This record gives sequence, C-alpha cells and structure tokens, in this order.
Amino acid sequence: MLLNTVPATPSPRDLLTQVDVRSIVNGYVTAKQLLNSRDQAYVNVTEDSTLLDALSDLKASERRQLQETGFLRRNEVVDKIVGNMQPWFEITVEGRDPVIK
Repeated sequence: MLLNTVPATPSPRDLLTQVDVRSIVNGYVTAKQLLNSRDQAYVNVTEDSTLLDALSDLKASERRQLQETGFLRRNEVVDKIVGNMQPWFEITVEGRDPVIK
C-alpha cells in the first residue's frame, strides 16, 4: 500500500484523517518528483506504479483519460485514495473512553 513506501509514515492500521492522507500523498508525490512540470496542481500519475495501483477504482472513462494525459489533479488523487479507504468514526461519551468503529 502507498503508506508503506513513504518514510516515517503511520502504520496501515492507524486511523487517518483526510488531512493526514493529503499530507502523506503530497509528501510522496514530492519525494518521487511526480508533480507536473507545467502545473504543480497536477500529478504525473502514470509515472509511478504504486500511485497508479492506489487509484485502481478509476472508471473506464477516467482510465482512458489518464492514459491519454498521464496526469490527474492533485486533489483528485487524494479524493480517490480516500474513497478507497475504509471509513471510521469515533464516539465519545463524557466520562468514558472513546469507541472507535
């Protein structure tokens, strides 16, 4: 998984917020020099097999567009990765330990 390839990242078992995921993806993209040279709001996704695997849920039309252009907007990359992750929530009751589901 993507998390295992970035140094000093949390364990795949850790609960991450969308902000955490965005930070990890931005760090990965920067470390791997995947930012588009013309516009840094775009990521050259097809240049990295790990990142491409993390986006495996792309629709056929999105995959065709990606094959033609080779890049996606950075926020789209984060949103798609978050969309592939299992959701969680935390319930807190005053005076009791939080319950995470």
